[in-house]
Amino acid sequence: MTETDTVDYTDDSFQLDVIIEDFNSIQPPILPIDKEYHIFISYKSVKPDCLTAYGIDTLLRRKGYKCCLHEREFLPGATIVENIVKSIERSIKVIFLLSENSKESEWCQYELTVTETIHIQNKGYKPIILRLDKCDVPDAMRPYTYLDVNGPIDSWIGRLGKAINNQTGKKCFTPLQLILLHLISTTLVCDVPKKIRKFA
Repeated sequence: MTETDTVDYTDDSFQLDVIIEDFNSIQPPILPIDKEYHIFISYKSVKPDCLTAYGIDTLLRRKGYKCCLHEREFLPGATIVENIVKSIERSIKVIFLLSENSKESEWCQYELTVTETIHIQNKGYKPIILRLDKCDVPDAMRPYTYLDVNGPIDSWIGRLGKAINNQTGKKCFTPLQLILLHLISTTLVCDVPKKIRKFA
């Protein structure tokens, strides 16, 4: 590239083209034998959250990804807790749609707890957090970088595609982290939303 062939990186049209190209270039990985879905999408079943979930699901399925939406995939007759744990265990990654709505949902918070536990146990994939509005980020999500998606979907879908296909390496844990992992694992089943305990 010569001095006269410079690129204006502040040009919105250039940035949008690159972002869309990033998404168009991604391909779903082959599902491991113990996985059924590429992505589990955690969201509150109210507008506009569910509309964003449906839009992401549609775009990813067109690319060949298998996505798990609770409204479509949860097995009738099983408890909600069983469906959540099984579906997340059978997914490679989890997308969280963070909003004022989801922050008030005990089920969304439980899905995050399950995801973090499985992530620590597998020493691999991290949750992908998409912030839909200007809500405060909960303490449990602060260790992770989130993506603001309150603009047009074309302006951020490419970065989401990169996050989905990004594979993190294994890491070592300190003795304290292993103790915390054990405590989380042994209390996870007990830490279910209150509405389940009322029917117990």
